[in-house]
Amino acid sequence: MKEFLDIRNLTFAYPDAVAPLLDNVSLHCQPGWTGIVGPNGGGKTTLLKLISADLLPSQGTIHRPGPVHYAAQDMEDKPDGLSELILNFDKPIIRIRNQLQIQSDWLERWETLSFGERKRCQIGVALATQPTVLLLDEPSNHLDFSSKTILIETLQSFKGVGLIVSHDRLLLDTLCSHTLFIEPPKVDWRACSYSIAIQERERELAALVHERREVTRTVKKLKRRSQEQRQKAGAADKKRSKQGLHRKDHDAKARIDAGRLTGKDGIQGRLYQRVQRRLQRAEEQQRTMQVKKNYRLGITYIENTRSHKFPLTIPAARLALGDTFLLNPELTVAAGEKIGLIGDNGSGKSTFVNYLVTSLPLQTDEVIYIPQEIPTDSVDALLKRIHTVNDAEKGDMMIIIRRLGSEPARLLETTMPSPGEARKLLLAFGLQKKPALIIMDEPTNHMDLPSIECLEKALGECGCALLLVSHDYIFLQHLVSYFWNFQRHGRAYRISPSYSIPL
Repeated sequence: MKEFLDIRNLTFAYPDAVAPLLDNVSLHCQPGWTGIVGPNGGGKTTLLKLISADLLPSQGTIHRPGPVHYAAQDMEDKPDGLSELILNFDKPIIRIRNQLQIQSDWLERWETLSFGERKRCQIGVALATQPTVLLLDEPSNHLDFSSKTILIETLQSFKGVGLIVSHDRLLLDTLCSHTLFIEPPKVDWRACSYSIAIQERERELAALVHERREVTRTVKKLKRRSQEQRQKAGAADKKRSKQGLHRKDHDAKARIDAGRLTGKDGIQGRLYQRVQRRLQRAEEQQRTMQVKKNYRLGITYIENTRSHKFPLTIPAARLALGDTFLLNPELTVAAGEKIGLIGDNGSGKSTFVNYLVTSLPLQTDEVIYIPQEIPTDSVDALLKRIHTVNDAEKGDMMIIIRRLGSEPARLLETTMPSPGEARKLLLAFGLQKKPALIIMDEPTNHMDLPSIECLEKALGECGCALLLVSHDYIFLQHLVSYFWNFQRHGRAYRISPSYSIPL
């Protein structure tokens, strides 16, 4: 039996769609992990559902080498097979439970389990079915570093064909030896990890841009030559014409006849035709060399109108965390300082941020706070406020939204932005006020990888201070130079300043 997943000439369109989401896609996936990345709504989950046969292709074939298990992103309900996973004492099942550190009481405690614990149950059930093809959709969402490490170590032991949709660069680079970029309706498959694939694509794009620039120069040069040659050919044609000669000027008529006979006077015309053919070939080459337009990224403040507000002092406090508590010492934030807040789930990061927002000596327009989940009524209120801003402010917002990787006109007109789009709108609106501080709780959640990289670039060039709560350590390492680490000490959690991520 073939041990690979084979997709040939796959086309899929949703019933009301104008164009197919995937068009004539062919893939050949061997055992090992392939990371799937691309924009939200680009077809990543659709591809997994086509492979799992939850959706049927419009055209094409999918050869599945054996059983397929699809683990969806949603984790509200208990996965089918959880009872067997926890109550079965066969050696392979016990090994899966031990790898994922699944506890015996999790079946009864499902409603109180964290997302990370639920995700480990889902992965355990999937592995217990012994699939040949395993499909995972955003398995590391909301996971802290400890849970993510457990997940990666477990998935590395899977011997079948694995496809994983993820925006987590640490997971993609650690786990995946192949990368699939979905750029609807086409795909781009690379036999390397995500970071290496990105470097390859950037080099290829730079080479293509250079080549297209050279072709454009050639087209301009040939157009000038064509015009010059056309004028020469016209002059030569005029010389070959007997029109205007005196009817008794036999010598002039003889010279024209001799030139026509030898073909000498037709050379300029032939040269013109040759240049035209070269120009047509160059213009065709130019048309086929499509280069996606890249917009400038980054948000830079020239004036620093809030520097007098710094340093900010955060008073020491003891904050309740269920049956335990969080102790934070007096902390300070300097002007323009970028700080990452790290720690396991439940260590008090979000509780501390809520305390921070209410205790800082800043006015509403001096701080941007974007929570982990933005309530629907807050999004509705934001949309109403956006429609009241003047044209100049709206123009500035459109520039910022473009630099965050979204189409501004569409996003400003939407009445139901996605969670990721709502973050961009809130950030763009707040930046109009030239804030002193931006606080974001898990900013990469609900964002696709292209948007995360745009946000990373934007925040990196933003001149105001940043406090970022995140489990995306690559995101933090690209942005911050200082950390507040939330760690357990005995019965309590404490905040410990650090210049590196303690892995």
